[in-house]
Amino acid sequence: MPDMTGQVLQDAQDAMQTLGVMYSTSHDALGSRMQLLDRDWLVCDQNIPAGQQVTGEVEGQIDFGVVKLSESCP
Repeated sequence: MPDMTGQVLQDAQDAMQTLGVMYSTSHDALGSRMQLLDRDWLVCDQNIPAGQQVTGEVEGQIDFGVVKLSESCP
C-alpha cells in the first residue's frame, strides 16, 4: 500500500486501481460531508498502513480520511 496522505482523493483512487483495487471508500475527516467530486478532496489518512501489501482481495476495505482541498487535516 502506498502512502496516499497528501494526495488528491481522485489520484489516490487511480493509484489503487493500478494495484488492482477497483473500489475504495472515503470519509470526511472533519464531519459527515459526502465526497461528490473526488478531485476536490485531500487524503489525510488511510486505514491500511503504507508499506503493507495489498491485492484485489481488499476490494472496498481501503478507507481514506479526507478534507476539502482548502482545509487542513485534523
